[in-house]
Amino acid sequence: MAKPYGIDSTPPFRVLFPEALQHFGLAAVTLVVPRIVAEAAGADSLFIERYLSLAMLAVGITTLLQAWGRHGIGSGYLLPACYSGIYLAPALALASQHGLPAIAGFAIVAGITEMTLSVALRRIRSFFPSELIGFVVFMIGIGWGTLGLKLMTGLAGRTPGSAEAALAGLTLAVTLAISLWGPRTLRPLAVLVGLVTGCLATGIAFLAGGEAAVGIPKLVAGGAIWPLVRPDFHSSLLPAFIVGGIASFIRASGDIVASHQVSDVNWKRAHVGRISAGTLAGGLGSIVAGLLGVMPVDTSSGSVGLVAASGVASRRIALGVGLLWIVLGLWPSGSAWLLAIPPGVAGAALCFTGAFVIRTGTNMMTQRLLDNRRALTIGFALMVGLSFEQLLPALHLPPGVRTALDSSLLTAVAVALLLNAVFRIGIRRSMEREWQVSEGPLALRETMDHWGRQWGARADLVRRAQDFLEEFAQAAALISTPGKAASIRATYDEVSLRFDLRWHGSAVAKAGTTPSLDDADESLDHSLAVALMRHRADHLSFDSLGPDTQRAVATLDDH
Repeated sequence: MAKPYGIDSTPPFRVLFPEALQHFGLAAVTLVVPRIVAEAAGADSLFIERYLSLAMLAVGITTLLQAWGRHGIGSGYLLPACYSGIYLAPALALASQHGLPAIAGFAIVAGITEMTLSVALRRIRSFFPSELIGFVVFMIGIGWGTLGLKLMTGLAGRTPGSAEAALAGLTLAVTLAISLWGPRTLRPLAVLVGLVTGCLATGIAFLAGGEAAVGIPKLVAGGAIWPLVRPDFHSSLLPAFIVGGIASFIRASGDIVASHQVSDVNWKRAHVGRISAGTLAGGLGSIVAGLLGVMPVDTSSGSVGLVAASGVASRRIALGVGLLWIVLGLWPSGSAWLLAIPPGVAGAALCFTGAFVIRTGTNMMTQRLLDNRRALTIGFALMVGLSFEQLLPALHLPPGVRTALDSSLLTAVAVALLLNAVFRIGIRRSMEREWQVSEGPLALRETMDHWGRQWGARADLVRRAQDFLEEFAQAAALISTPGKAASIRATYDEVSLRFDLRWHGSAVAKAGTTPSLDDADESLDHSLAVALMRHRADHLSFDSLGPDTQRAVATLDDH
């Protein structure tokens, strides 16, 4: 389905403002992460409000950097920033031991790690294949949905009363109803309608029954004051920060690829340049957060799900979201108003968008042919991630390792990275075989399918390669010396597939690429096969290696 408002479109204000509020509301839920960390450091209410105001400024600046999309900085997608659970465990450990200044230093280290990986992406991208990125997106969707359910049911904190649980259910029901059966003009705003309904219903319940019915936090006038804390560095948890930076890099990569996929109906494969620019912006954002004295930031996976649900992908909405964060960060009590959103209401929105994030991750994982190695990598990592809460207490890990892996996403990503690196041992990027005309085209199609699964190439690229080899088989049957085998060598580098074909016999027809109906039947078949080879390949050339040895070199771009 085509997107009504693409990446570079300019939506009218009646679309831009509500969409910006939806993305803003989703990310606002994650302010609870820096709040928990500040409380763990022993901060009082006024300090926490000022801390959160600076945290909002960091989110706003990072959102603008991500939406910039020029000069190698920012992906240019509608992908606002937020706070995630990736850094929560190590940040809590550091806050209780060394205070909030160490958290700021931790943000700078994580940002530098992410920026370093973004610059080196073209050299290390084989260690981050698309199915692994899709797996990370899938796990993020599971995490968002699980957090949403916990907030709705009270498992994430104070057990809600019956009224609060009913309000959470109402919010989810309204969101689903608008998304599935509402007017077409209102469907893209399903999350916003659900949030507004939940908040209004909460206010009515409070007026009717007071705090006995629903709890509403008291507002404290804070406002941004800088510097609130100065960055400090501690080496004891440096491995945890680096692992967190790597996980954040993979998460951002997954969100950027997912944003590309849900924004472009013709999506085929990841755009390395956009991933590099987007993760660079994410690293810069974490450094800015550290300089402001707060936690590192992440991309908002919920926004990916929201784009998939609404069909509105204009990056100008991200500019509006970023400016809204900055304005509210500078406004006294801005953070307190956001934290007043009922947890159950926010949880319903997370559940809704989490479902679309899961769908996006699943689509990314199934774009490539999964051989046994990749199936085992994803399968084992998924099992570890889903059983994390039961596994971790039973494992006797060193304190540093335990802190670094004290999150289901971090642990699952670490397992996937390790298995991907180990299982790459023995994989050849180049494959070669001898082929006889008597074997027929089917043998080449089966060979290409086997090679594609070994490489984990996309199914579409493998099909194109199979069609190309079938046309070569048709042509070779007419021009190769009987009884002589042809040599077929294929090399795949995650970007393109290159064939080096050699046979004994005559050269291919050189006069034009389109067959003539006046040719003899055999010549017509030969010319047609060569023309179709040229059609299947992005680049194709022929040359002679001797009086009886011919060669064809073809490249099929993975586009």
